[in-house]
Amino acid sequence: TSYAESVGNVVIESLAVGKPVLVTTGVGLARDVERGRVGIVVEPSIDAIAGALHRLATDDTLRESLAANARAFAERFAWDAIARRWADHYR
Repeated sequence: TSYAESVGNVVIESLAVGKPVLVTTGVGLARDVERGRVGIVVEPSIDAIAGALHRLATDDTLRESLAANARAFAERFAWDAIARRWADHYR
C-alpha cells in the first residue's frame, strides 16, 4: 500500500494479472478500485491495512469475486484502449 500515489501503476499491473488489490484512500485509483469492485480501499493506518489483508487472506469468496473483475478493469489502461479513447475524443 501507499500513503499517496497519483495513479499507482503497480495497482494496474496487479489487476492485469487477475489479482485483487488493497489500496489506501490516498491512491489516485482508489475510487475506481471501489467502483470496479476489484479491491479493497482503506484508510492509511496499520489497523485498517492489517484488517483488509486478513479479509483478503481468509475470505475466499470476496477474494475470488474481486479477482474476477480485475483483468477487465485493467484493460481500460492498455495503450490500444487509451489510443481509441483519445481518437474518439478528437473526432
